[in-house]
Amino acid sequence: MNTTACKHTVFLSDEFNKCIIQHLAVTAYHPTSTCRMGSTIDKNSVVDPELRVKGIEMLRVVYAAVMP
Repeated sequence: MNTTACKHTVFLSDEFNKCIIQHLAVTAYHPTSTCRMGSTIDKNSVVDPELRVKGIEMLRVVYAAVMP
């Protein structure tokens, strides 16, 4: 673990732990619903209900981005 960002604090102090969390914490968040599904006439959708990408033949989305 690289602790150089928190070298100004006392190792394992509350201040150090807070600093480490602020600098090294990451999320496992995985965004979904970023690829709008809609009817074939919905101008704002990217895929139709069959997961076919609009405007591109022979391409489907098989990804969590279309999950509502």
